[in-house]
Amino acid sequence: MYSVAIVGRPNVGKSTLFNRIAGRRFSITQSAAGTTRDRVSQIVSLQDMRFELVDTGGFEFARKDDISGLVKRQIEIAISKSDAIIFVCDATSGVTPLDEELLLLLRKSGKPMMLAVNKTDAVKANGAAHEFYRFGMDKIYPISAIHNTGIGLLTDDLIERFLKSAPDKKSKTTIIVAVIGRPNVGKSSLINRLAKEDRVIVHEKPGTTRDSIDIHLESGDKDFVFIDTAGIRHNRKVKEPVDVYSLLRSKDSIRRSDVCVVIIDAYEGLTRDDARIINLVEENGKGCIILANKWDLVSHVEMSRYTDALIKKLDFLRLTPILFTSCKTGLNTDDVLPLIELVNNNLNAVFPAQELGNILRFIEEGSGMPKVISGRLIKINRIKQVASKPPTFILYVTRNTPHKKAIISTVRNVLHQELGLKGVPIRIIMRSTNKRKK
Repeated sequence: MYSVAIVGRPNVGKSTLFNRIAGRRFSITQSAAGTTRDRVSQIVSLQDMRFELVDTGGFEFARKDDISGLVKRQIEIAISKSDAIIFVCDATSGVTPLDEELLLLLRKSGKPMMLAVNKTDAVKANGAAHEFYRFGMDKIYPISAIHNTGIGLLTDDLIERFLKSAPDKKSKTTIIVAVIGRPNVGKSSLINRLAKEDRVIVHEKPGTTRDSIDIHLESGDKDFVFIDTAGIRHNRKVKEPVDVYSLLRSKDSIRRSDVCVVIIDAYEGLTRDDARIINLVEENGKGCIILANKWDLVSHVEMSRYTDALIKKLDFLRLTPILFTSCKTGLNTDDVLPLIELVNNNLNAVFPAQELGNILRFIEEGSGMPKVISGRLIKINRIKQVASKPPTFILYVTRNTPHKKAIISTVRNVLHQELGLKGVPIRIIMRSTNKRKK
């Protein structure tokens, strides 16, 4: 699959153009320069062509701080891996020295390049974009990303000039994985470890990741799309506007995922915010895996005892795979992809009526659930699966059955145990009926 990188100096409208071509708001856009830091990518389908569109942070040569250096590295990687580049400039400011420096860098890459001059709607002087012909490009594309003018011609030529003969990869099963957790627990480090390259910026300063970033990895016959999310903060800790966008984007990432990898800081232990994030995953019906990261910092504690302590704090973890990792050293990170695949299989599992009938007999005979409560007969006539993702079952019970919550809890635990649905929430609907089980 071809990759197309959008590159330019800060605040020229790269993310707005990215969102416009992608068809929805994936990158955070804000008037403040430097909002995008990592490579944000999305698979785009236009005119029956599929390609990966990559948004990058604003390129700044002069700044020497750590974050700017990491942003620059991300842009360089995006350029090196791209098959074509959309170089974005700003018509309102004209040609700047930074544009010229960046043009030299892009030409050294030897990659095919299109020049998009943005914000032409805001320029009163006619032909303001023509100043950019001094770059020696055979064609420039005057556009307004915010008003969607000139975008059609840009994308048409992109497809015609660069993508028309692009070979597409064979269709694979795609698993969408949201990597979530509090700020600075190691989410980006896990992505880089799995990708075996620096796909996202890792920095000791919390909150380095602001966008939710899609990273596409292939393993065997599976295509994994990892969403590296911004750290989810408690609402009272969200202060800046960009933090509000990041929080909303992280929650949206959970909703569009199949499996969520929740990373906690093993050294700090399970916090209230961690529990809130895990509950959010369960409420959205997603598969869940817990990574107790930074295990290399924990000493003289057995994993089994640590697991028991986690379950004591949050009972839902009894049904959730817990993996002890160190993204820094690579401890157990090779087990992450197989575990994701296992949980995804559980999420999509469909069970035959005969197997559910056997489980019903076990519930009646050996689960320990009382047959009479408050003088009323407890009778489950049938269990039927009606959906997957997550597995959803209907319990047909005798009319006016008491203590429905207790019954649902018991049946859910039995289904988890007997069907092996580790890491998957189960939904149970109870319906009353006077029919006897056949």
